[in-house]
Amino acid sequence: MTSAPRSGHALSLSLVGVGCLIGQALILTRRPLTFELPDSAGYIALGARLAQQASLGNLFDAYRTPGYPAVLAVISRLQGVAGGDGVVYMQAGLMIATAFELYILTFGLTASRVAATIAAFLFATNVRLLDWERLIMTEALAIFLVTTLLLMFWLWVRSHATRWAILFAAASAFGILTRPSLAYLPMCLLAVALIGERKRWLPVLVVLAAIYLPIGGYALVNDLQYPHAGLSAVSSINLLGKVLEYGMQGEGDPARFPLLSQGIGALPPGDRDPYHILAADPTALGSNYGDASAFSSDIIRRHPVEFMGRSAADFARQWLLVPYAYVPGGSLQRLSQAMAFFALVTYAAYPALPLAVIALIVLWPRLERQVALGISAVLVAVVGGVATNALFTYVDFARLKTPVDALALVAVVAIGSLVVDRAGSALRARRDVG
Repeated sequence: MTSAPRSGHALSLSLVGVGCLIGQALILTRRPLTFELPDSAGYIALGARLAQQASLGNLFDAYRTPGYPAVLAVISRLQGVAGGDGVVYMQAGLMIATAFELYILTFGLTASRVAATIAAFLFATNVRLLDWERLIMTEALAIFLVTTLLLMFWLWVRSHATRWAILFAAASAFGILTRPSLAYLPMCLLAVALIGERKRWLPVLVVLAAIYLPIGGYALVNDLQYPHAGLSAVSSINLLGKVLEYGMQGEGDPARFPLLSQGIGALPPGDRDPYHILAADPTALGSNYGDASAFSSDIIRRHPVEFMGRSAADFARQWLLVPYAYVPGGSLQRLSQAMAFFALVTYAAYPALPLAVIALIVLWPRLERQVALGISAVLVAVVGGVATNALFTYVDFARLKTPVDALALVAVVAIGSLVVDRAGSALRARRDVG
């Protein structure tokens, strides 16, 4: 088995390339090409600020971590503005690179060109997932970074080479500074590496420090400049969103947080959006949403069982969510409709994951240790991503889980390939004996 394709892959890689052409043709011909969400303006503003003055101080911001804005700053230097179509073309390039990374990762885990081609081709043509590249938000970059750090981790586990550890640490740190919700991932992967080989505790600790000391340093300085912000104050308002989603706001302390309690009470029946409180009174959530965090954390600490039980429902719900399919009119409409339907194959991986886990447990004694650890790492990334969303974010889960959608597919394809391979070997052995 090899960690990366070296020979005999011309046809497979050509098929992946064709998939990329199909997928990108259907995405890049859509109009309007670029679209934004309300949060996009914050990323663009910080990117423009970094482009105008690339100083260390400009990396800090109460609400936006600097990973994605730094990329926008580079684009701003090239095209003159931090947003626009140039961002989409850059993100399209990242999606294409991700498809080939998925090929390398899947082939490394299975030694099967067929399995690697299936995983990469399904991603490359998934117009539901690729459509996020048109959005000036972190989704496309996060998909690329999560795939990259998984691939670097696998290569490090496989070869023990220092260069892969360095690249894994760099991709992890940049991933967290792009999307703070990814903070769980590197430490979980390093735990997998340590479980697989306990003697590696020193390299694991070094890599752990290389990732989290800079992240912790950034959060500390950012919190000093913007009190209560930490890595990003957005996490605080998200926590309030969870409390409102679960209807637990009545368990808070109105005497300690009078403005926040009044803002919650003023919401129309059924309205659970904390940003509506903020719009009505910009001071209600406290400095950098500090009161929102304290109010919500206090409720969760006093009612952990209720919170975890309700989060379990959000965790389960995500396994069945599929992104909206945008199908434009015109000459490519029918092909877009067909490919949007075909893309559903990718999301069928989520309901299949429990069976895949059972199959992995059965196969474990027969698998090479690095392969078993690699597939386990992929599963940890997927389950951890979905669990993080369930615990710390609210609504819009189909968008929030996009960084791990492709990895769910890789896990199922890889385990399925190994099951077929072992079943074929058993049949051949039985035939030979007969």
